[in-house]
Amino acid sequence: MIRSDEEKKKMVDINKKMVDKVVKIVDLNDSYWVGKIMDVIDHETFSIRKNKNSDPKDVNIFNVRSM
Repeated sequence: MIRSDEEKKKMVDINKKMVDKVVKIVDLNDSYWVGKIMDVIDHETFSIRKNKNSDPKDVNIFNVRSM
């Protein structure tokens, strides 16, 4: 879907409310892992960390599930 810059900005603002939330991430083959949202990269990407010692991964918003 093509979104305007204004729509993308609104989505980023809404997604920023998810920072510091614990979520489930669905990977390929329906496997999953649990992580904490650290930041919002853009209107459809979160930076998520598995634990305190891991490096954050960029995850598409469509792979994120609330817990």
